[in-house]
Amino acid sequence: MRASRGRTWLALLLLAVLSGCTRARSGGGDDDDSAPDDDDAVADDDDATPDGDALTWIFREGFSASEASLALAVLQAEEQAFELVDADAESAADRAFSPVGLTEQDVAGVPDPGLALEDTLALALTGRAGHALPAYRGLVLVEERTSLTGGAQSVYTRSFPGGDDVCWGNGSCDELRAEDAFTTSNLLYTFDAERTVEVRAVDLGGGRGALVERAWLPQSALGEDGESGMLQEYRLSLMIDDEGGPRRLVALWWQLRLAVSVDEALLVNVSRSALDETFDAEDAYLDVGR
Repeated sequence: MRASRGRTWLALLLLAVLSGCTRARSGGGDDDDSAPDDDDAVADDDDATPDGDALTWIFREGFSASEASLALAVLQAEEQAFELVDADAESAADRAFSPVGLTEQDVAGVPDPGLALEDTLALALTGRAGHALPAYRGLVLVEERTSLTGGAQSVYTRSFPGGDDVCWGNGSCDELRAEDAFTTSNLLYTFDAERTVEVRAVDLGGGRGALVERAWLPQSALGEDGESGMLQEYRLSLMIDDEGGPRRLVALWWQLRLAVSVDEALLVNVSRSALDETFDAEDAYLDVGR
């Protein structure tokens, strides 16, 4: 299986490189003044395929990159993540790791609060999904999502202002944009928030596919006191076909401001548990065929 995935990875890399060469040749002959200079060509090559950490590349480039480049990045992320952790481990702590932090360049393409990213906490959690990949494609379209959060939000709804739900639902498009609205309430804070969500389906080759989702808060979400709440949050989710059932990965970068001092390790543990409960809630929703 590992050898098969390696061949798929190399084939996608070759496809991405050849696609870049084809675009370069189509620009004109050697005397064409419009041809890019060497610096521009290097920049294009750097953006075409992931070089280094795949998760941050996917957040930054994944919704403008070619399908071949994105597929390559997903396979690279799969290799990087699942060499660190076992998606089938019973304990969430054994399925979690600390992802590379986001930079200003990584979030330059999304409207956000514009706060210092070095102030964010970072967490990634993996797991094994209980249903086939098409079921989770359908789950994207659920508008009343409160039961999918595992209790993390008391209210959670999704809308599709651009009408992407229609083509996504009938399979005629592989990209979707949605707007989520939710209320988070616990002993430490209560706030209402809005989150922008983008989802893309990608063919990995070899009969495998993946769902890629990135999401962010366009603005800080503060409680009634105007102080405590979620200052910034970015998410990247991958659902990757695998012979034992899809493997899932959610990376989260976030910054809270609280009225009381709370140890950062505790905040990470609480968020890890909440993500794991969301995994269970999504599978339970699909179990009953809603």
